[in-house]
Amino acid sequence: MLAKKQYEQRDYTGAIGAYEDVLKIQPGFARAHLKIGLIYDHNLNDYLSAAYHYQRFLQLAEPDSAEADLA
Repeated sequence: MLAKKQYEQRDYTGAIGAYEDVLKIQPGFARAHLKIGLIYDHNLNDYLSAAYHYQRFLQLAEPDSAEADLA
């Protein structure tokens, strides 16, 4: 996946863009919101954007998602 490759190359804005492209095709893909939130939180220190994407993830994810603790 392009986003993962860009993330591994530390191209965080590129990775976010790739995840956002996925969301244009699959707006309900919760995991993309989680990944974007994690990048904003851990790599870019943009906590407001991270909070938005964590919130969207929690709204879209299954209630018992194992990844819910990350958000």
